[in-house]
Amino acid sequence: MATKPPTNAISSGYQAPRNPSLKSDPFSSSLALIDLLGKSGLLLAPAKPEDALIKSVAKRYGVSPMQAKGVYRTIAGFGEKDMH
Repeated sequence: MATKPPTNAISSGYQAPRNPSLKSDPFSSSLALIDLLGKSGLLLAPAKPEDALIKSVAKRYGVSPMQAKGVYRTIAGFGEKDMH
């Protein structure tokens, strides 16, 4: 006697419903990490700032570009030879 499979059985092609709160792709994970860093008071900044940034800061605060770069290096924790 042959039996039929139950009609409420999960098929082999079943995929779990999407949960928007679970972000598992790399891009979403990266954005979540950046958001978490921001919420904790941290930020991401380039190790070597663009020359335009240094010139702009120097002009705004009335210091030389070398002074502005020195402040940036101090805040970023880089010494004179550590920056690439």
